[in-house]
Amino acid sequence: MSRLFEFAFTDHKYRFKAYSTSGAIALISALAAHFSLRWDERDVILTMASVFCSLVAIFVLYYIFAGKSSAPGLKTPAKPYLFRYTMSIFVIVVAGLFSISTHNKIVPQVQAAIVDLRLFSLTSAIPHALYIRPSDQTQGLFRGRFQKLQSIADISYRYRIPVDPNRLVEAQKMIQSTLAVSGLSEETRQSGLIASAKLVDLATLRKTETNTEEPLAYSLNSTVMLPNRTIRYQGNHSRLSGSGQLEIAHSTVVFDGFDFEREKPFGEPFFILSSDSTVVVRNSTIKNTDQPLDGIIWINVQFQHSMIRVNGGPFTLVNVTFNDCDLRWLTFGPLGSDLQERIRKANGQPISFAFDGNVNPTSKP
Repeated sequence: MSRLFEFAFTDHKYRFKAYSTSGAIALISALAAHFSLRWDERDVILTMASVFCSLVAIFVLYYIFAGKSSAPGLKTPAKPYLFRYTMSIFVIVVAGLFSISTHNKIVPQVQAAIVDLRLFSLTSAIPHALYIRPSDQTQGLFRGRFQKLQSIADISYRYRIPVDPNRLVEAQKMIQSTLAVSGLSEETRQSGLIASAKLVDLATLRKTETNTEEPLAYSLNSTVMLPNRTIRYQGNHSRLSGSGQLEIAHSTVVFDGFDFEREKPFGEPFFILSSDSTVVVRNSTIKNTDQPLDGIIWINVQFQHSMIRVNGGPFTLVNVTFNDCDLRWLTFGPLGSDLQERIRKANGQPISFAFDGNVNPTSKP
């Protein structure tokens, strides 16, 4: 214990060497994992932290068992077998971390189990009396649940946690039953609708993860039909241009990381032919289009120099920006006026807004 006390409070020189060496090796390991092995942010941070802590622990053991003097500093070299012992521990720890991060599924399984438990706790029954006449306190309880579900969806997407689809369905049913309660405030309804959309997005990503590909062409000059498909188109801000149109019917489709741009304004890139389709557009820029928002979940999307319309169908905006857009077709009806006001107040900043299709549609005159 006295040697540990010396390391922590007295031997500044050795402690500096221990932390600086551990930090340098941990940083090199993290950079190698990121640039050579292409690990994601979570695994890189986990590796760096684990290597750093493991090395510091080895330096502490080395200090305690190898030094013979109680004075500050290590004046007596370590015995060979102690050095081999500590290095063996280091090699085993690093090998175990590498195995877990690249091959083993223990970490994702543990994460999935934790998320499933949280979903189960959030979808448990709420006393029926709270539904009869929801007070401000009760609505705060509802919003708290909705916000936690949104957080779970965001974390699960960011860290690719394989959430049980059945849990997502149960969570959506809980949200729907809560939103059916009369007397809910608009804030509570918006929180629930956005949570539901994020859960749909997460379920759609799970459903399409085994069928991910690039689009048929990067220049769409004709109509491309997507009937009865379950597919995800994955890109890295890949540019899709042309005057063509994607017509989607009875399908589940995700467009992730594609920028849709009309060379000449204005055209409608997405046309939803059936209400039973689930369409998600995320991480995209939409430019020079005349695009109705209806029937699509828009996540992290930027609309630029486009005409924005709503025709009364359900849609969801999550962190969506509107820059230099024509909002004239949003002046008719309560939905359009509300959305137009939100966009103008945001002044180019992201907004989140959801509509479930339960009011009179707004349309072009």
